[in-house]
Amino acid sequence: GADEVAEYLDKIDPLDKAGAYAIQEHGELIIAKTEGSFSNVVGLPVERLKSELRQFVSD
Repeated sequence: GADEVAEYLDKIDPLDKAGAYAIQEHGELIIAKTEGSFSNVVGLPVERLKSELRQFVSD
């Protein structure tokens, strides 16, 4: 509810984030569950990037 939103906004600066949230900064206050790649939710799918770079380097 509103109290949870206020607590979250007290802990982070929503104006320096695309979408006004950052799962890596107190995301547990507003996000109950994630599925798939955590790094993709953050903004960069590191697992996929590593795979693509390995393929690029080996070619």
